[in-house]
Amino acid sequence: MRSDETKPAPPNPTCKARRSGRPRKKIDSELVERLAEAQLTTAEIASICKCSPDTIERRFSEVLRRGRAVGTGSVKRELYVTALGSSKAKAAAMIFFLKAHAGLSDRFTVTGPDGGPIQFKDMTDEQLDAFIREQLITCGLAAQIDRAQETGGSADGAITTPPEG
Repeated sequence: MRSDETKPAPPNPTCKARRSGRPRKKIDSELVERLAEAQLTTAEIASICKCSPDTIERRFSEVLRRGRAVGTGSVKRELYVTALGSSKAKAAAMIFFLKAHAGLSDRFTVTGPDGGPIQFKDMTDEQLDAFIREQLITCGLAAQIDRAQETGGSADGAITTPPEG
């Protein structure tokens, strides 16, 4: 060792490294997960835990993902059980929830051959009726349309037929 070099001091076992800044806030990860299961937003969870949403997202991203997945799965299971039963109001509420929180959608796209546009101008009325019926069957709406036409009104409030006249 050269004379102008100094030997580093050995680590002091009694000296603890200190972090600068505020002490880390203790947040219960189980609470965060239960709140995420209840589908609370990150801002709402942060408000309950008295910290910033960034802190929740940074420290608990996996807990949030897992909690939200468990909560959404519970609603899906309950919807399945309810669909087998007869509680239409409860099923409608669960469907609304899943559309809002789980990406459930009842939209569909109708295209012509090979995904191109539909050519209506060359269809007869009978061909157009058959095409529409085929699309409704594909989307599972044909029975609902038939019910509405038989009763002269709406089928479960979803589709209304104009009065004859």
